[in-house]
Amino acid sequence: MSILAVAVAFAVGLLAVLMTTPLVIRFSERHGLYDRLDFRKSHSGATSRLGGVAMFIGAVLAMASGLLVEGRYTLHKALILGAGFGLVFAVSLWDDVRGRPWWLRLLAQAIGATAFAAVTVHPFVRLNLPFVGSFSPGFWSYPVVILW
Repeated sequence: MSILAVAVAFAVGLLAVLMTTPLVIRFSERHGLYDRLDFRKSHSGATSRLGGVAMFIGAVLAMASGLLVEGRYTLHKALILGAGFGLVFAVSLWDDVRGRPWWLRLLAQAIGATAFAAVTVHPFVRLNLPFVGSFSPGFWSYPVVILW
């Protein structure tokens, strides 16, 4: 990815999060979607359960803008990324509001990471590692990205 694409993605993501965070906070206030304080919580005041909404919007817009600047943004890739990110977002939001089992969130994250790897990983890229040398991870690029 070029420096321009990274800079555009960063700027778009940052602006999106800065603009949507106050809206999410107001929505949480209106609908009482705050985390209840108890001895296990680290925050000292009421905290919105919907903070991930602003982060999700920022991440999706950053990814789309970076791919668009690079000229790698196709409808097919957008649909795969949207489905993967959307699933992770929906399950995470559901967990924040209602509380779901840990394995459901892990499964959604694994599916989302697989969608991300399918669109963004180029398996025959050469890696240069100090003291090891240069090599091509081939197929192993995918599990490394998914598990990372």
